[in-house]
Amino acid sequence: MPGSTTSIRPGDSLDEAIHHRHGTCPHPGSRCRSHPPVRRAAPHGRAGDLMAHNMAHNRRTPTGPGPNLVTMTAPADLTRLGLAECREVLAGTEKLVGDHSAMWAALREAEFQRSGPASNLLGRVNHLFVDDFRRRREDVSPRHPFFTGTLDNGIRYLGDARDWPSALHAVDPGCNSLLIDALGRELARRPGNYVDVGTNIGVVASSMATQLGTRGKVFAFEPSPDTMRLAASTVALNGLDNVTLFNAAVSDSDGELVFQTTPGNSAIASPRRHNFGLLNEWQEVTVPAVRLDTLHAAGELEGVTLLKIDVEGHELSVLQGATGFIGAALPTVVYEYTPVAARDNGWSEQDSMALISGAGDYEFTALGEGDGRWVTFPLPEGYTDQVNVVARPRDLPAGDTRQARGRWRRRGR
Repeated sequence: MPGSTTSIRPGDSLDEAIHHRHGTCPHPGSRCRSHPPVRRAAPHGRAGDLMAHNMAHNRRTPTGPGPNLVTMTAPADLTRLGLAECREVLAGTEKLVGDHSAMWAALREAEFQRSGPASNLLGRVNHLFVDDFRRRREDVSPRHPFFTGTLDNGIRYLGDARDWPSALHAVDPGCNSLLIDALGRELARRPGNYVDVGTNIGVVASSMATQLGTRGKVFAFEPSPDTMRLAASTVALNGLDNVTLFNAAVSDSDGELVFQTTPGNSAIASPRRHNFGLLNEWQEVTVPAVRLDTLHAAGELEGVTLLKIDVEGHELSVLQGATGFIGAALPTVVYEYTPVAARDNGWSEQDSMALISGAGDYEFTALGEGDGRWVTFPLPEGYTDQVNVVARPRDLPAGDTRQARGRWRRRGR
């Protein structure tokens, strides 16, 4: 773009990267660690203007339940990125992209020698594969850590070769297909707009946006600035103009949230540190936080029929801040339930069901992330695997109910 003479540098945060790219840094010779990003007085419609204030001036808004929602407005300081801003983020990563195909080939071959084809890695990752990746990521050059890849469904993405989820997608491009296919079926049954809470590098959100095309919009939320950079680039790589990316956490209150990021394993970043056992290199950052109820009351989440939540144990807090939205929109709600993470965060299956059922008449089932089996929810006794819970409203809008229920019965689920 005109005036964009510098590129993102290794180690820059997202806001630093953007104002370096536009030459707006008040300390151009530094890495900007000594000053907070500030909001410009007059917006210019550029990614830099949207992001430069990302970690400052987060206005706190009242958080009353029920009728109080109608008086609330969306926090003005939330960073929202459309396709134009995402393209600017992608342009700033070009000099950081390297060729890591040899690394993926080596990981794939090692996994084949151990247990056969390197597929369905999410269901059978073992410590040998983890240790292999841990060793190889140490050799990734910080000057060229990024790479582009393609999923089995054709979605392109920007990954970080030092990041565990990126590596999984590179070694097994279909590793997330169970969830993507399940969400796609839900949108086919009941077309509408889609909300993705915990979008990570953006592959699921981009898959849904591609399926929807001009028929729907995607609202995606990613609080980690570094991971948000990858998500924005993924949106740009696929040319998706129906996606709005929010660089914010979704929670049960509006304002700020102390967030635990995990360089090397963005999949486990969350407000609470937990012992995942893989690349727990925790760093603390304060991020903007918003309730879905707040955004819905402000008219930003109209026409939503599907809500997906994957926030590493913070799911109940997201639901607590979304009961008004769920009650009004009656979307299908798909949320991750990991028994250990839920327990560490102090909530149970019944707690999540009670919140959703309090907002509407819902029925629940669950899809195993490892084996792809559909099981009852609450989970059967002795079932300890991670699942994606699917909560469907029993009374869908006229014209959708029979179709949804009929297809579900025919598939035996």
